Amino acid sequence: MKELLIEGDQLKIYTYAHHLYTSLYDDHGVECFDVTDEGGLLISDSEQSSIEDYEYGEDRTPRGTVKIALAGETNTLMELEPEGKHHTDIWINTVSPIYDDDEVLIGTVNIGFSIGDAMAEEIKEMTGTEVVFYQGNKVLASTLTGFKRDDKNTEVTDPNVLERVLEKGETYTKHITINDVDYEVS
Repeated sequence: MKELLIEGDQLKIYTYAHHLYTSLYDDHGVECFDVTDEGGLLISDSEQSSIEDYEYGEDRTPRGTVKIALAGETNTLMELEPEGKHHTDIWINTVSPIYDDDEVLIGTVNIGFSIGDAMAEEIKEMTGTEVVFYQGNKVLASTLTGFKRDDKNTEVTDPNVLERVLEKGETYTKHITINDVDYEVS
């Protein structure tokens, strides 16, 4: 990637990044593989199905991940995507600066995946348990029928959960019934 950024051929960068993205998506569920230039302007957004689907030069500096990489740091973090283009608003991303041989910043790379129903299903398959992710007191993703993000009455209202879990960060376990099935939730 370094050599391609130095060369500056956007089509070659896109093609190479898209090839990497396809393998990472197929093998590991990676949903995001973005490359920016040294100013944080988008060069390759590999989740797009074709090179015509996005505009080169979109300013990605407002994103926390790009800011971190432009500051010279590599980091993994959870990031809220408020613009809501995707099926989820929360992403786990790893971001890193890209340097040339003289240690001059020439771009950034951001790789990540969303916390959504697909991830919940994967965890359910591995553990044999139902999975619900919350963002605050609202369902973000779930394996339960009728308990998805856009379903009504999925907001947490239990004062014990609100105080002990959301305010104090403690663990709280109780028994509840969802869709006529009893669950122990924690």
